[in-house]
Amino acid sequence: MAIVLESTNHSCCNLPGALARLGDDQDLLCELARLFVDTLPDRIRDLTSSMEAGCPQAVSDAAHSLKGSVRYFLAEKAYDMAQALELLALSGTKADIESSAEKLLREVQRLEAELVNTYFPK
Repeated sequence: MAIVLESTNHSCCNLPGALARLGDDQDLLCELARLFVDTLPDRIRDLTSSMEAGCPQAVSDAAHSLKGSVRYFLAEKAYDMAQALELLALSGTKADIESSAEKLLREVQRLEAELVNTYFPK
């Protein structure tokens, strides 16, 4: 089944670009999407529990992990947010870290929804 990937102004990622970076291997991109969707709850849990525990290094590590995952889909906004949180976690105020994390979580959930709608529609 061929999946038509369209880039729109409302898209939070660049799936056509991601596909091109993978040598137009749709199966591989679909598998990466599946892995992202399947592991996202654990990654979110890691981030939120690290924040609740007040562990800056663990928050930074969780943000770094998300940063690597969203990069596959050329999700620039989520990538930039994850990178900012990764650095902020080690030097920022609690309020700034919480605000940054909330924004990142909303953006990765947008990415999750887009991947699900594209690859795994009901």
